Amino acid sequence: MAAFQIPDHIDSQLDQIATATGQSKDDLILEALTDRFGFGQEYHGTPLSEFLPAELERMQLSKEQLDRGEFVSGEEVSAKLKRWQKEFSSR
Repeated sequence: MAAFQIPDHIDSQLDQIATATGQSKDDLILEALTDRFGFGQEYHGTPLSEFLPAELERMQLSKEQLDRGEFVSGEEVSAKLKRWQKEFSSR
């Protein structure tokens, strides 16, 4: 496996995206390289031909949102879930 240095500012952004998406930084980098250079026709080991068109469209929309920086951090998701849990347990 090849190794290369990632600048600190990019590494911290990768950490945020990885946390928000539940993916590893390695998976994010592999996905970016695959998308950019067209390596393989798989998504996390699953051939793209096995996905329904609607699933592929949703993956593309999600990727575009991530590319624009439109994501919620893991901390924000946890806080929201805790608020919902409190709200529903008090009913």
